Amino acid sequence: MILPVEKFTFKLLTASFCGGADQQAAAEMRIPSIRGQVRSWHKEIAGDARVNQIWGSTGKEGSASRVGIFFQEAPNQVQDSSRPTLLPHKKMGNRPALRPDQSYELRLQRLVGCNAADWQAASKGVKLWLLMGCLGLRANRAAGSVWPVGDWVPKSARSLADVLKQLGFDWPVNLVATPDDTSTEELRRLASDTVKVPRLFGSDKPRQPSPVKFKLVELEGRVRLLVTAPKNVSLGEARQKLSGTEKAGQFEWLPL
Repeated sequence: MILPVEKFTFKLLTASFCGGADQQAAAEMRIPSIRGQVRSWHKEIAGDARVNQIWGSTGKEGSASRVGIFFQEAPNQVQDSSRPTLLPHKKMGNRPALRPDQSYELRLQRLVGCNAADWQAASKGVKLWLLMGCLGLRANRAAGSVWPVGDWVPKSARSLADVLKQLGFDWPVNLVATPDDTSTEELRRLASDTVKVPRLFGSDKPRQPSPVKFKLVELEGRVRLLVTAPKNVSLGEARQKLSGTEKAGQFEWLPL
């Protein structure tokens, strides 16, 4: 039996602080990290039970995954020689990171027991992560921004909105209308420089992930800063909280 495989090519738009347990060792493009991100985003359109059914789960009621995900060849692990900062707005926290502009080919494989509906759903989960997700530390603040390459990839804000709707993703999404020549590092600095409102932007003590998420995307030949949040979080409120920072007074927010 020949099991179907779907290929997804993607690139890094910003340095990725992705790696294993030793965060001071070399950064790595790792399948476990990607799988975790795909699961997390897939839950937003399919729910926990359906994601566990497709991607597998542990515990007493655990089940095997119905799809596999892997790199056909060893992925590029070219390090960013500048050791970029985790917190660019503070210029601190230099860490090993994968250099941006590297490309990767990810493969999704249908396994025995995976029906047509499972296979289609798994593909949607991968596509959603590639469009909306990042990889590694500070993933909610645009570090490790991934972006897909291929015929299916949206080229404009309008087509991005259409693809997200087709995938069933209904979070509100905004683009920040920065000047055309704004660098990727400046965009990441803007994403990183958020006010301390744990309910909206998360916290480290206690650990609380940010429900408002920033990411770099590539539309109409330029890199843009995208901001999104789940339905139960007011993206408008997050924008108001940012009104006292440097970025909000300078840049226009555009609904997608």
